[in-house]
Amino acid sequence: MSRQRIRRERAEEIQAIWNGAVKADPYVMLDEIAAKIPRSHGGVGIAPCSLQVFALRAREQHGLEFWPLSKTPRSILSRAVTVEAVSVLDGIDAMVERASNRALDKQPGEIVLGEIPEGPYRHATVYIGDTHSTDADFMRDSLWSCLDRVARQLAKFRPEVLTIAMLGDMVTGNDIFRGQEIQNIVSKSHWQAAVGALLVKEIRARVQPTGVQAVRVFYVQGNHDKDRKGNYGLGVVHLAQSVYGEPISYAGDERTHNAGDGETPYHVLCVHGASNSRFRPQAPSFQDNLARRVADLNATRPLRDRIHRVEHGHTHWLDTAFQHSMSLAFDCVGGWQRNSRAALGLTQRPAGVVLHLFEDAQLTVIGVRPEPTVYEEELSRQTLEFDNLMRMGEMLKEAYLAEHPGLDAGAAAE
Repeated sequence: MSRQRIRRERAEEIQAIWNGAVKADPYVMLDEIAAKIPRSHGGVGIAPCSLQVFALRAREQHGLEFWPLSKTPRSILSRAVTVEAVSVLDGIDAMVERASNRALDKQPGEIVLGEIPEGPYRHATVYIGDTHSTDADFMRDSLWSCLDRVARQLAKFRPEVLTIAMLGDMVTGNDIFRGQEIQNIVSKSHWQAAVGALLVKEIRARVQPTGVQAVRVFYVQGNHDKDRKGNYGLGVVHLAQSVYGEPISYAGDERTHNAGDGETPYHVLCVHGASNSRFRPQAPSFQDNLARRVADLNATRPLRDRIHRVEHGHTHWLDTAFQHSMSLAFDCVGGWQRNSRAALGLTQRPAGVVLHLFEDAQLTVIGVRPEPTVYEEELSRQTLEFDNLMRMGEMLKEAYLAEHPGLDAGAAAE
């Protein structure tokens, strides 16, 4: 049976279930409809929260945002929700069928690598973002734990070329939210940039395996990287280049990165991200906007150079291989800031980085999390702000001495 016919039959099945439930009760609860939809071939059904997202999206398309969701007639939402539900089910099937897109780190600190050959791989890319390194709740020990695990895996994979993609918000910036001046350990833009540049150096040194032929780093600016006082991200890149000699470039708001090679490219659109959702790492509006952006970019690109993936941060929610459609997937990097803001619900989303491995025209996607014992200890540590204050003093001193090589440590202390 062709995939098109399977899709059509599945759409008809979901449509019939939806219409039957709506006919019996025009305001039937979404979770009741979800319970009636059978599981896909991959063994996963449609979650009530997914229907909620689809319904909210459909309401926006029909100009019904001002209606309470519980009072929106389901017949109005039926077609849009059906299309979205089928798309998600197809995406789940595709992920089950394609071993190349594995989300291998399902449990904190657990990586299953038995099916992945040890290498060598032609190209590896490490995606990292949202460290917020000048914040009182920066989780440095967890970040180092995660990057050490990445380094051990890269030593096995032995890539010829390593790219480190920094997806923004490596520092905190200023005036992003009310009360941020209390959360910031360092507020002056120059010192934030100095700390960020030192962090770039340490990250590259920590993950770079021996024997790699080329290393390149680029920085995509995030919403914390610029304000009315200046561009923190650009300052981070400038100091990393000029003081530490790091092979880093500034990418601005986005960069199209070739995670493959010259013969068989695999292009990834790297952005920081925007919007938030309680249900997924990508808000529906963000998915929509990026899908349109990719479509615009692909319209002028040769077929072999089409963009197949979006890599982003912003939501601090590690997630890999979400299939927006058959031709576009999303990965999200995790954040490294303990959530102590009541306005954000005090909930902690999964931290981690995303690793791409490319060889023989195939991309392998791995989500890597920190060691669970390190992560859990740091989440509950009462002295985290004090520890960051002490470390920040050490980092600022090291950065100052690096910028003024003729000054000895004793003179800097005075």
